[in-house]
Amino acid sequence: MCAPKATSATSRVTARASAATDATETVRAELTRALVKARKKIERRRQAVRGDLQKIAEANEIASRASWLVAEAKRTARGRTKLVATDWSTGKPIEMSLDPAKSASEQVEEMFKRAKRLRLGMPIAQSRLAQTESQLTAIAHAMVQVAEASELDAMNEAAAQAKKAAPRDVALPGAKATRTTQDGKARGAASRHAGFPSLGKRTPYRTFFARSGRALLVGKGAADNDALTLRVARPHDLWLHAKDRKGAHVVVGLNKGQACPPEDLVDAAHLAAHFSGARHETTVDVQYTHRKYIHKPKGACPGLVVALREKVLALRVSPDILRDLLSREDEAS
Repeated sequence: MCAPKATSATSRVTARASAATDATETVRAELTRALVKARKKIERRRQAVRGDLQKIAEANEIASRASWLVAEAKRTARGRTKLVATDWSTGKPIEMSLDPAKSASEQVEEMFKRAKRLRLGMPIAQSRLAQTESQLTAIAHAMVQVAEASELDAMNEAAAQAKKAAPRDVALPGAKATRTTQDGKARGAASRHAGFPSLGKRTPYRTFFARSGRALLVGKGAADNDALTLRVARPHDLWLHAKDRKGAHVVVGLNKGQACPPEDLVDAAHLAAHFSGARHETTVDVQYTHRKYIHKPKGACPGLVVALREKVLALRVSPDILRDLLSREDEAS
């Protein structure tokens, strides 16, 4: 009479063990999928950064070509469509297409400026590449741990470490995007209390959040650009704008003496490019400097300011980064 009871108890234990095993394997599969997806995103970003570095490596070649064109450009009248000179280091001819509306010398000078902008972008691109390599290493380590772990806690800890290394790329199962009204209010409060002065109920800017979580402020219009730059931004904040284009002013809040992290700079530059006349272009020059170097000429039209000191980032627009930024707007701003 006792044997059936023992058999029944054994069956229940076996069933529970089987269910636990199934649950563990389900979690393992979900975490692996999330990590593989994150790895693919980061690999695409790494490839894009490598492309940027390859373009930057062409800076010396551009400057070299320009140096052989200088003398001939001075002898070339406005209206010509082509400039031809000789590279005396090789004896080969160099040809350059010209815009007949501009002088040849102006266009050769722009080549020198282009080379300089590319060189300035080298440290930023190198930093971004190093970051992607570090993130890929963390993802690979987590994938091994998830594959080998026998307990759920170990799997979840491995995935959590991967998310810590690449918070915007690793989307863990069950972690929903913070887009609720309550989260929106929390983000709004964070941006409004980040040290920026309040201008009343209506703000002259929209607030987006960089991949790091830092608030990025974008002027809503010409007059709002003035209000954002001249009344909201502090002297030590970073200011950005699509160079030689009409568009929004972008402000990155920084502490005194703090340098803008490269990832935040790239995110802010994407917003400056998108909210400008260059929004459909794949490569955009974005000027940036600290707010204290921005001057508003007397009598200038709304939104027009002058950067007394500036650097220029030759930005290659990443649709993935831009899409991610636009999805993380503080709707309360």
